[in-house]
Amino acid sequence: EIPSCVSRIGVSAFCDCNALESVSIPNSVTSIGNAAFSCCFSLKSVSIPNSVKSIGDKAFADCEKLESVSIPNGVVSIGERAFHRCTALESVSIPNSVTSIGENAFSWCRNLKSVSIPNGVVSIGKSAFSICLSLESLSIPNSVTSIGIWAFNCCQSLKSVSIPNSVTSISEKAFRGCTALESLSIPNSVTSIGEEAFCGCTALESVSIPNSVKSIGDMAFADCEKLEEVTVPDSVEVAPSAFANTKWQKDIEAARIDDARIDDEQRETQRQLELLKPFEYKKLDDGTYEIIKLKNRTVMSIEIPSCVSRIGAEAFYGCTLLSSVIIPNSVTAIGEQAFGHCTALRSVTIPDSVKSIGARAFTNCNFLSSVTIPSSITSICDGMFYHCKALKSVNIPNSVKSIGDTAFTDCHFLASLNIPSSVTSIGGWAFKNCISLRSVTIPRSVTSVGVAAFAYCSSLNDIYCESDKSDLLYQAFIPESATIHWGVKKIN
Repeated sequence: EIPSCVSRIGVSAFCDCNALESVSIPNSVTSIGNAAFSCCFSLKSVSIPNSVKSIGDKAFADCEKLESVSIPNGVVSIGERAFHRCTALESVSIPNSVTSIGENAFSWCRNLKSVSIPNGVVSIGKSAFSICLSLESLSIPNSVTSIGIWAFNCCQSLKSVSIPNSVTSISEKAFRGCTALESLSIPNSVTSIGEEAFCGCTALESVSIPNSVKSIGDMAFADCEKLEEVTVPDSVEVAPSAFANTKWQKDIEAARIDDARIDDEQRETQRQLELLKPFEYKKLDDGTYEIIKLKNRTVMSIEIPSCVSRIGAEAFYGCTLLSSVIIPNSVTAIGEQAFGHCTALRSVTIPDSVKSIGARAFTNCNFLSSVTIPSSITSICDGMFYHCKALKSVNIPNSVKSIGDTAFTDCHFLASLNIPSSVTSIGGWAFKNCISLRSVTIPRSVTSVGVAAFAYCSSLNDIYCESDKSDLLYQAFIPESATIHWGVKKIN
């Protein structure tokens, strides 16, 4: 219980108080600071008094057990990520005093079923309710003039939405991936519909565009597979891909084609575009494709089509539910952090076609237990498998010449390690905190070992260094408790 002499709860005041289950805030408190209760994983309930006027950024972010919250009348703004990833939150009451809902304010509140947005709200921020998977219905008041980018992205249970006459623009990706959305009414006040605004709304069957609309952006209604009734005034500027992969578009194309035969190249292009539907992509000069981003960040498994040659930087970054991925032999490059923070990814096979893997490509893949690196790879870049705590084994091929900084840091379950004779350098902190590693053989080919390369490997007892250069391992082991066998090769 917070005493009544307190008027402000400061920045990060209760942050990371993991055991805190409930808190009583007195009427004397007027503001709750940024990250004040962030990451209070056990917090189930909180009572916010009417005296509070502001709720700061990330104030209750990552409070995973917080089930309900009542925001008092008097609060004017809800800060950015204020209730981000409150995964147990089922309902929230927003008072009439609130005029703005910040970016990501309620994003990733997966169990949030209902929300009442009052008439005082003027703007709904970027990603404000993104990935609220249980949100079923939504009424936007007449006071709102703008709906932010990604505002209701991937609200997969949302069946209907009422957009008021006050709204003049629907931002890009605002309702993207709302797969249950069956009906939609766009008012006469709207003048523009942004890129991918309703992309992937697979249950949507009809839409009528009013005369007020001047432009419809790229892929605005793309991948709305059931969309077959569309009314668009002649005055509207429609992007070529605005209705791509909809039944309506396909019917138009079929009528235009008539009985004309489609040559093999056109058929292949259509086939490739169909396979590429789950991704944002770009076509490369050689006719292959690069994956820019996975559209639906909540998928559990994915197969990359064989027309793809590059997996771009951060293409699957933060896909926390992705547990399996199939990479075809057509892929030659995997970009930086391509699979970073894919915390559910358990195993991955990288084909021999891959020539380069970017830095931190698999960083923080906490459940990744095994990986096969192809013989086409010559360098294991910085942080490639950083914090892959479950990684038990890794096969480093003879083609590898260098192991970068922090490449295998915090791989707690890595018990065995084979460094091939092709390796010439091992970076700083490369195997730091690999607490299950018992012995390691450093081949004669290695001419440099970075600072703390094997630091805090608490189970490491024997190091077999084929070289007799006594300064090779200077500061590589912290603490220096292991026995170093100079000029010796371990005999299995």
